[in-house]
Amino acid sequence: MLSIQELERILSDSIFRRMEYVIVSGGEPTLRDDLAEVVLLMLQKMPGLRKISIPTNGIATNKCVSHFPEIAKACIEHDVLLSVGVSLDGVDEIYERVRGVEGGY
Repeated sequence: MLSIQELERILSDSIFRRMEYVIVSGGEPTLRDDLAEVVLLMLQKMPGLRKISIPTNGIATNKCVSHFPEIAKACIEHDVLLSVGVSLDGVDEIYERVRGVEGGY
């Protein structure tokens, strides 16, 4: 996992100033304790950003609830559309079997 310092160095490249759409993924992004900080950094380094998408399996609801208010507020302030998608591999017991999390649905 890249640190905030590593991300800042990478996102300082001028190519990112032209980015318009970003998907924050890779495993389960809401498991990052610094997810809001990552998004804030993207908003700072990518002035052309128009949309950020964050897919989640939604299992760690406490993490989702703690991250998304700050992220949503920052996106509103920067006039950037935020899209949060919840991945479902099926319904009820199918989802729980695929994800291996009893009560996860």
